[in-house]
Amino acid sequence: MLFSYLGDCHNPLGMETGDIPDSFITATVPGYGGDLTLFGAHRARLNSASGYRADPKALSRARKESFSPTLLVKLPKEMVVTGIATQGLGREWITKYEMFASDDDGTFTAIEVRRPDH
Repeated sequence: MLFSYLGDCHNPLGMETGDIPDSFITATVPGYGGDLTLFGAHRARLNSASGYRADPKALSRARKESFSPTLLVKLPKEMVVTGIATQGLGREWITKYEMFASDDDGTFTAIEVRRPDH
């Protein structure tokens, strides 16, 4: 059951601080070289000393199969998401977002992501 949460929408969700546990962060493409300790999905935290890096071979297979690699973050309770921040390294960075929400039955619904006006 999801709990209603409409707290301060200016506070972070907990990805950087670790309030969202590592076990709540998964990816559909394994980490680089199968090394989940250094490159696993749980490393996809802002300002982390390391980071999630998809294995290039698995990523290539996913693209050939028209499969979109996905980082999944299970929020510990129902939350209002008002912004997203990412960082990259070298020539590797996020170029596109697609967000989904799921209900208790695991049914996913697409959420529109809008870029802020400049």
